[in-house]
Amino acid sequence: MSATHYETLGIATNASDDEILIAYRRLAMKWHPDRNLKNIAEAERLFKDIQVAYDVLSSPERRRLYDATINNVFFEDDAQDDDDDGFWERPERTRNPFGAGSRWAPPPERGDDVTVKVSISVETAYKGGTIKVDVPYDVTCRSCNGTGDGPRMQACEKCAGSGWRDGGSGYRSCRTCGGAGRTWRCDACDGKGEVRIVAKKEIDLPRGLVDGLRFRIVGDGYDGANGGKSGDLFLSIKVRKTGSVRLTGLDLHREMKIDFVTAALGGPADVLIFGTVFTVEIPPMTRAGKILKLAGKGIRHAKTQEVGDILLKVVIDLPRGKMTDSQRAMLANMFGGGRIVG
Repeated sequence: MSATHYETLGIATNASDDEILIAYRRLAMKWHPDRNLKNIAEAERLFKDIQVAYDVLSSPERRRLYDATINNVFFEDDAQDDDDDGFWERPERTRNPFGAGSRWAPPPERGDDVTVKVSISVETAYKGGTIKVDVPYDVTCRSCNGTGDGPRMQACEKCAGSGWRDGGSGYRSCRTCGGAGRTWRCDACDGKGEVRIVAKKEIDLPRGLVDGLRFRIVGDGYDGANGGKSGDLFLSIKVRKTGSVRLTGLDLHREMKIDFVTAALGGPADVLIFGTVFTVEIPPMTRAGKILKLAGKGIRHAKTQEVGDILLKVVIDLPRGKMTDSQRAMLANMFGGGRIVG
């Protein structure tokens, strides 16, 4: 019969959390594969069993379910078949990743989500596009296999080497070092058991992503456990100003230069925005600073499908160089000439 998790850690079934942690750290250091190079296969097997046992017993919920399993908490109908002599045999099941001695698999657990803040241009918000994103993941440290233990002993940082910590109502054993005052802290992960890696990803964004939206990439979060689905990656969107174009809500704002003649006489004028040419009808006698609107040509919200406008602020581009006397006379004749008062 396979050993129970309690037997694997060499503790009683009523062991406290501190006793479980102390036993785990002691055995993990003893059977770490890097310290048993002459018998590495056996060390790897025992080390894995120790990790699984601790993973189960350190969680109150998993420990409760596991205790129910090893204590034969099963139910049966009152009626018995005539040929079973009144005995009920617990069905055998294939050994599974829940750990040594367990006959019931834990439920699948979905992986955690990852959220990254990204800054995109107004053009990307308007048209969509591909962006490069650095996504941080915390993964199991390969140097210590997630134990946080290293090859050399050093004073515990949490209790300053005393083995005790002030719990408010009195001193209690330090859970970090198990009361030993010393730890075998891994230098690679600083005893955390995890290291941060950065994955570089290229992600295609649809148009219409504006401030405050979150874009989800399914399955790019952390891996699930026990056959569970992976979590998702969420991009928290922030739109930055791009060149001469700024964004307010779903409206695009920019300046539009027109010449003096067009401002005075009116007529069509073209404006280029993110590779698209829009033709705008300029009213006669348009003054500088006037706002011209292209209705429904702004950003289309990716979620609500609401559409904004393009708002163009008129800037009059005056002719450069000196005017001839005839040109001056013509303008004076058109606009009345003289000094404008009031």
